[in-house]
Amino acid sequence: MQKNSVTHMSYMFTGTLPQIVAAITGTVSAISDGMHYGWTAPIIPILQSKNSPIKISKSDENWLETTYLIGGIAGLPITIFLVDRIGRKNSTIAASCTSLLSWILIALAPNVAYLYVARFLSGLAGDVAFVATPMYIAEIADQKIRGLLASLIYLMMLAGILLIYSIAPFTPFYVPSVVGGLLLIGQLASFPFMPKSPYYLLMKKKDDAARKCLNKLRTTENNKQELEAMSRAVERQKKEKGRPRDLLIVNSNRKAIIVMTVLNGAQHFCGISVITVSWIPVTCVMIYATVFKIGLGIVPIVISAELFPNKVKAMGMTVADAMYLIFGLLSIELYKNLSDSYGYHVPFYIFAVLSFMTTVFCVLVVPETKGKTLEEIQFLLKGQSENTRNDDSII
Repeated sequence: MQKNSVTHMSYMFTGTLPQIVAAITGTVSAISDGMHYGWTAPIIPILQSKNSPIKISKSDENWLETTYLIGGIAGLPITIFLVDRIGRKNSTIAASCTSLLSWILIALAPNVAYLYVARFLSGLAGDVAFVATPMYIAEIADQKIRGLLASLIYLMMLAGILLIYSIAPFTPFYVPSVVGGLLLIGQLASFPFMPKSPYYLLMKKKDDAARKCLNKLRTTENNKQELEAMSRAVERQKKEKGRPRDLLIVNSNRKAIIVMTVLNGAQHFCGISVITVSWIPVTCVMIYATVFKIGLGIVPIVISAELFPNKVKAMGMTVADAMYLIFGLLSIELYKNLSDSYGYHVPFYIFAVLSFMTTVFCVLVVPETKGKTLEEIQFLLKGQSENTRNDDSII
């Protein structure tokens, strides 16, 4: 048994070092995004103190958090434009530059207005990065390791949240900004040298560049067969229309958007946004949080870049990201209203029922993407065999 496990691990990681390096350098910005995400909790008490470097009002406390969310919403149309116009890799770099600017503004802020601008930019950058980077990883990674590499961005974000909580309460106000900025500078010094997505280059009719990038990403010498499979997939998907309405009228796209909407909604409506209620036994909270992180917390991020075809991938992932933001706000409001009106137990019963319904949905609807190429996943969503290349049916 142990020998089989070692053999499987050896198979997974054989010839994948360039992909691992590209994925790690590409997701370093997620540590910074996690720091931005968790910034208000440890920083607001500092700004409220007598020794605060910047004076803020009571309303500023809420608006500094809200401005971050507004930036994320504003980033949705920008994300759709960037990932297809300048590419997945360059979009990730642009997001890192924007996030770096936000850290500089926070570190040098003479008043709260600078903080508002910084929070808006950090929300925008986070939205772009959490669409562009998973797309990049899904398109460069071998199918045997794609899921593992795609999960890195989520793990990096969690590390960023832990980092801001670890250093902000014990250091001067500007120190977290310096740490976040240095992480991004490290990424900007390394990630530009990573290969671009072969899929994206094929979409732009840069076949020779795609071949060179694929050879850099694979340690094997003969990648002709894989490149030809990518080319066929891109050519087939080019024949499909990429209109916004195609997310709903094309059967496979509609199934993908339903899956992502349900999973992103379930992330919040299983109760993860309100686990800080103090009377829940600590052990239950730890078990609950652990199970969430290895399930609903990470799976939607991993499969978000796998389900949509290239023509609508940017739109589909951006819509899924928008659903994540919307359901996050709705779940918190639902919890507040129900707990105030009917008691704390009612929203948790609802969260439990919704969690069970999500389990049934995952078993019956969510496709298994492990070990499959992006093209095979499309045929799976269409309900076709790989040899069946008919146009997707629409309503």
